[in-house]
Amino acid sequence: MIKFFNLFFCFIISFPFCFGLDKNPEIKRVCLDYSTSTITISWQSINDTCNSFQKNVIYSSENEGQWVKILEIFNKNINEISYSIGNLTSVWKYKIVSYTSCNNIDSFTSAAVYIDKTPPSNIYIDSVSFDMNSQNIIIGWSVNTSPDIKGYKIYKYYNSVNDFISYSYTTFIKLPFYTSTNPEHFTVASFDSCNLYSLISPPQKAVYLSGKYDTCKKSITLNWSNYEGWQNKKVFLILNRNKNGFKDIIDVSNLNSYNLNILSSDKYVSFLIRTINNDNGYTSSSNIINFNIKTDSIPSFMYLSNVTVEENSFLKISLEIDAGSTFDSLFVFKQFSSSKPEIFATLIKQSNSSHYEFLDYDVAINSESYQYFAKCINVCKDTLKISNKGKSILLKHSYQNDENYTLIWNAYSGWQAGVKEQYIQNKLNNTWNTSTISPVNNFKFNLDNLIQNQDSICFRILDVENKSIYNTENHSFSNALCFKKQGQYFFPHSINPLSNINNVFKIYGNNLDILESKLEIFNRWGAKIFDSNDIISGWNFKINDKPINLGTYFFKAYLKDQNNNSHYFNGTIIVIY
Repeated sequence: MIKFFNLFFCFIISFPFCFGLDKNPEIKRVCLDYSTSTITISWQSINDTCNSFQKNVIYSSENEGQWVKILEIFNKNINEISYSIGNLTSVWKYKIVSYTSCNNIDSFTSAAVYIDKTPPSNIYIDSVSFDMNSQNIIIGWSVNTSPDIKGYKIYKYYNSVNDFISYSYTTFIKLPFYTSTNPEHFTVASFDSCNLYSLISPPQKAVYLSGKYDTCKKSITLNWSNYEGWQNKKVFLILNRNKNGFKDIIDVSNLNSYNLNILSSDKYVSFLIRTINNDNGYTSSSNIINFNIKTDSIPSFMYLSNVTVEENSFLKISLEIDAGSTFDSLFVFKQFSSSKPEIFATLIKQSNSSHYEFLDYDVAINSESYQYFAKCINVCKDTLKISNKGKSILLKHSYQNDENYTLIWNAYSGWQAGVKEQYIQNKLNNTWNTSTISPVNNFKFNLDNLIQNQDSICFRILDVENKSIYNTENHSFSNALCFKKQGQYFFPHSINPLSNINNVFKIYGNNLDILESKLEIFNRWGAKIFDSNDIISGWNFKINDKPINLGTYFFKAYLKDQNNNSHYFNGTIIVIY
């Protein structure tokens, strides 16, 4: 009585919410899972506003035979069921009967639906491209118009194997884990609600662009791969200068490389390859490569700040340079006497360093003054800047007689603001003492007066730099010259070769350089009968191991002391038996 009243009320009033079971149910799909022999039936949910629903009855027919009831469902909210079948080779169809309509009498029957065994139609990739902003891979394809399409599967294709990587439920996909460093071939297939798949599409691969900037030639060489998957295509190289947009277009359809000379105005250059499919107008962009065109930053200053003697054995050369410049390496040149400058040292630029030091051990500091200068070069070996020249101080002496000497030296040259002060230092008892001298570059002294009770004395010159515009105040030392107390020499005048004591003619004394001294003996007629540098052993009065005759002989002694001074003595020798 209540259901009849509801039906009568809806019929008279015709309210829009008064709907019951008033049309045939609709089966959406019937799917078969071959691996489990399971049938899944899905249908459209029903309307039952007048509360007349009783049940849904599922029927099947095998090989166009009679309909057989397989299941009754009393819950109107259930719209999908699964069950197992035994014979997969049979032709099965299904229908649903819904009970009852609002009159509580009529039922509704769906159309018969066969098991869906038809896969979606095949699809093809439109293009594989690099995203202009993220540089990730984007794959696009057209909509599959087959009924009941559920989605798409994307694969990586390699060595004839399609390796699944992702699903998509639209007609494109962006793959953030595939970038310009590893472009791949890609394929795609569509699938429907019964998980039936189209054939996998032929593979396609985007263009990969690479390039190298030759700093020295000021040119960029570009190389790229072909777009794979399109046969009829045009290819363009597109250039973006100084971030003003991709504007310059060059047709490179028959090329895979291109060489571009950089303009002097180019500071930042970007490239991409754009491929156009002539058959359908689809386009693909390669990865973008960027070049930051750096020009040489010439050092604002380069100052060879000092050359000085170290440990009285080698020279230390100091150089100051603008650390912010873009030089690649330093060449230090060396020159002495009348020689031509030669490269003495090479050093690669040290990051953020403005001070460099070089040590030169291949020097004769007591006989030569050495001049140095430096060049900084770029990676192309072009000279960017040349420094000033700096010259070491060489201290020498002249010998007047056994007590008096003169020191002579050159002042340091090369400092930007010149020499501020000059000192002559002397060392007694291992301590350097300093006294200011006028810039006359010579100094006379009496050795005995200076040494007094000491065995020796040493001198060196110290020049102090006037503070330069580079904020340097260096000290340069000369070589050190050392003098020993003047020696005393004695020569015997009468010799008895048969004596046990005075039987050899030799030189007696101290402070002798025995390696640089020489003794010569002559007979009364001036013929040389003895010649030796062994002044320690002397002459034993024999010629060819035979004793000489008694009589008068003459000697000449060429001596050098340890102050590098030369002495000459001559006289007579009386031989007695």
